[in-house]
Amino acid sequence: LVSRGELNFDLIPLPHPSGVSPWHKISPGRELLVRAMKKIARHPAMRSLR
Repeated sequence: LVSRGELNFDLIPLPHPSGVSPWHKISPGRELLVRAMKKIARHPAMRSLR
């Protein structure tokens, strides 16, 4: 959770979309990406879009 003034933001880091880095294809990056995507899917803001 990051705060700016009275606003709060949930930050979930993801790999750079360039595709050059193998970070998201090898451990531990692959597992971290799966965890991040699950957190995004479960986030209340995403659930409200369904």
